[in-house]
Amino acid sequence: MITGDFKLTPEFLRDIVAKHTFHNSAAAALRELIQNAHDACIVRCAVDGKNDGAVDVLLDSQEGTITVTDNGLGMTAEDIQEYLTTVGRGKKGGSIAEKYKIPESRARRLVNVVGEFGFGFIASFIIAEKIEIYTRHVGERAKSLKCLFSTSGIAYQIEETEKELPIGTKLVLHLNNEHRSRALRPPKSLIDGSILSYDTVEAIIKKYCLLLEYPITVTLQGEAPGPCVNVAEFPWHEKTNLNTKVKAFYENRQGPGTLGELLLTIPFSFSKENGDEATIEGVLVLDARGSIESQEKNRFGNLEVFVKRMWVCEGQRQLLPHWAWFISGVLVTPDLRPLPGRDGLESQHESFDRVKRVLHRHLTGKFLEIAQRNSILFGRIQDECGLLLRAGLVMERDLADKEKREFVEGEILRYIRFWRYSKKFLQGNACTLNEYLQITPEVSLNTKARGRKVYYVPRPIPANRQREFLQMLTSQNFEVIVPQDPTESVLLVTINSTFTDVNFQSIETDLLQRYAGILQGEQRDRWSSFLKYFSTLSEGHRMKAADIGAMQPDYMPAMVLSVADKSEDESGSQEKEEKRSEDTDAKLADGMQATLLPHLPEQMRKIYSQTVVINTRNEAMKSLLEYKEKQKLEKVDAFLADCLHECYHLATLAAMDIVPSEWLQHHVEHQCGLICQNVKSRAELLDEQERSVTLQKELDEKRGNWERETAESVRRDDDRRMAQEEIQAAMAKKDATLVGISVEELQRVPCLPEERFAIIVLCDLVSSTKQLLGYDFMQRGEVMNRFVEAAKSRVTENGGVFDKFTGDGVMALFGTRCKFSTGGIPDIGTCRDAAERAWAFQRALSEEIARLNDDEQVKLIRLRNPAVQRLQLRVAIDAGLVSFGRYGGLGTAVGIPVITAFRLCSEKHAYLKADRTTLVTEQFANRYDPSAFERVEYGFVPKGMSAEVQIYRWKQAP
Repeated sequence: MITGDFKLTPEFLRDIVAKHTFHNSAAAALRELIQNAHDACIVRCAVDGKNDGAVDVLLDSQEGTITVTDNGLGMTAEDIQEYLTTVGRGKKGGSIAEKYKIPESRARRLVNVVGEFGFGFIASFIIAEKIEIYTRHVGERAKSLKCLFSTSGIAYQIEETEKELPIGTKLVLHLNNEHRSRALRPPKSLIDGSILSYDTVEAIIKKYCLLLEYPITVTLQGEAPGPCVNVAEFPWHEKTNLNTKVKAFYENRQGPGTLGELLLTIPFSFSKENGDEATIEGVLVLDARGSIESQEKNRFGNLEVFVKRMWVCEGQRQLLPHWAWFISGVLVTPDLRPLPGRDGLESQHESFDRVKRVLHRHLTGKFLEIAQRNSILFGRIQDECGLLLRAGLVMERDLADKEKREFVEGEILRYIRFWRYSKKFLQGNACTLNEYLQITPEVSLNTKARGRKVYYVPRPIPANRQREFLQMLTSQNFEVIVPQDPTESVLLVTINSTFTDVNFQSIETDLLQRYAGILQGEQRDRWSSFLKYFSTLSEGHRMKAADIGAMQPDYMPAMVLSVADKSEDESGSQEKEEKRSEDTDAKLADGMQATLLPHLPEQMRKIYSQTVVINTRNEAMKSLLEYKEKQKLEKVDAFLADCLHECYHLATLAAMDIVPSEWLQHHVEHQCGLICQNVKSRAELLDEQERSVTLQKELDEKRGNWERETAESVRRDDDRRMAQEEIQAAMAKKDATLVGISVEELQRVPCLPEERFAIIVLCDLVSSTKQLLGYDFMQRGEVMNRFVEAAKSRVTENGGVFDKFTGDGVMALFGTRCKFSTGGIPDIGTCRDAAERAWAFQRALSEEIARLNDDEQVKLIRLRNPAVQRLQLRVAIDAGLVSFGRYGGLGTAVGIPVITAFRLCSEKHAYLKADRTTLVTEQFANRYDPSAFERVEYGFVPKGMSAEVQIYRWKQAP
């Protein structure tokens, strides 16, 4: 097993202790040496009762040395090794009393021994390259010693001197080159000057060592000792002329004019021996320069802290209640613990909270006493520091709730000044809560009755803003408190939650609801897109909502107001009103951030229910709405967004109250005029663009018509040419199918199939096979030829197309001349005309069959062969879209309507049930005349199809 001790290099000590702990400060080095010398004087007084301690600082600029001499306890060789060469071994008062067996009566003197951490001597390495120590201890037979320290290696040697030295210690610091030449550079402040300068050393002593009890002098080499620099007596111990003494104290330390007129001087002294929680003393002051204007550079007061009479730090307002952060002063205590570098306090140490509690109770009592007994002085304090006072009271109340402790400042709230307006006070009047309620300070406000009503406005209304609002306010029959800044708004909420007998009621909601003229119904709907845009902007700035109203002044396009929350039931019942009153503070604090008031602490960022209201009376807003409606915009476009954002900016500018009223009106009217002009120019531009687009459409349409007509003409020429070529080729081949066909007829059938609307008429001879077997070969051909020729003739007469001869029937098409795009529906006129022609055709063909039956030759055949009956015709008609073209012949149709007609014609039972020879589909009946047909309940489903087809018969029997 290997064991050992930690070791530190000299360089590490110099860097960590001297440079990092003391920030390489020459002032800190000298401060530590003077403190050690003063501690030695205190210890000697405790040891032998000698109370004539003194410290002298000798400056020798020629030799570059500083000598610190004291007539204190002195040191033995063991003391040098224990306290100077051992880092971290401080002179704790308890250990010294035990070491020297100091009686308790004198041990109390050790309470102000500052040395605690044990490395103050190391700070001298910041400025010195060599240190000589001459010392003799107070004890009997103590030897005179000389000790040399070399900072290059932090080595030392101790030896006895031949000459007997006086009791005490003398340190001679031989300055390093850096601090010898420091005088050549101009310092940032006096204490940062040359360490060999009398003024610099004096400034260091006045800052850090002013309250040390033994005199400290500064002497220049070759001159007589200077006067005592520090002050042994505390000015707050004076019974008379306290203000004069305190002012002189500050001027001695910081120069003439440090303090203005002293409004408040509060000395204090507390001791654990008297049963107090901490031992502290000092003075708190407030001068006339604590106003808001003077706080632009120094917003808060300055509390300086001396620990064991040695200055440690300033700006320690955390030791004061939040509402007293404007207070300055001096605090002296042995209780607080400084940081190792003595440039701050250990705020997490329990002593910090103890001292804070003592100061808190003392200040609260003093301020309440001033508020009750000296209203003029308390009013002056509010004039100077009202904003910080009110803001601090709000923060202190929040902190008390968070820490679940009593809010001891509650009674002070009754003396905070607000402004009230009424018929009596048209221009406003300053009053406290007691004065508003007309009660004395002895009357309790915590009866939980909520019986004392206070009417107020939950937001600031500056006097030079919204004159119409103040006029409405003073027309009421009660007094209304109007906050002058956001801190008053929040403090009113705090008062309402502090006193259970006070019932705060906001009257602004009802007044501004009428004042803003909030729109409803259709009028509101017209502005919905603007409202949505403003709502987005207001949410981005943490306002409560956006709304639409008709307000004065009409030159404002929008205003930031506080209006009724539409989510709340406005029935006005007493029960709901009381509940709202009890929850006022919660409601006001819900989501309300002071976005228009910068530089406030987070705890202060609650003011009122902000709502930005669009003003429909404003000409710029009207022009924007007209533009939106004329352009038929559903949403806000980029142009509208730019204009509306400018209107929103003008509303927030007015709400911030940073521009004089006349200037604001001029600026707003100018901007609104620009918006109206931009809307007019934009509308003219869009109209011109619309006219250009319309003209371009007309030109495109004419060009398209011309191109279609040209293409159609070319197609007709091609069809005519192809028809002529076919006829000529047929004549050359002697093809009987095209003989007698005109070019025009052939042109009607497209070479390539096209989608056409057609009425399909299928005519079939009933029992044709059985009937024709009774004819001989020649008779059979002659009868069928006469049937087909009659059909072709009647088709041509009625403007149809003879599609084909099926062997025992014919198929004809009507309405195929009109072309339609795929899926298109032909006009009703064309449909009706084609249907009438198809119906006329089937009637004409039926008449031809009757004449054929009455022919003498056909009668003779029936007479000779009784098996031959009269010819009967069965007709099926359908309508719909078909593919129409040559298909290698003169023209035919292909499609579902053709198949349906064929299937229906072969469904003989349907004809028997209908008792008709002609059946039609619903598609045909609707195009001919639905009233002329009646439905046949048959359930016809064409073979190969899944859906039933409705069939109809002619209403009148043949």
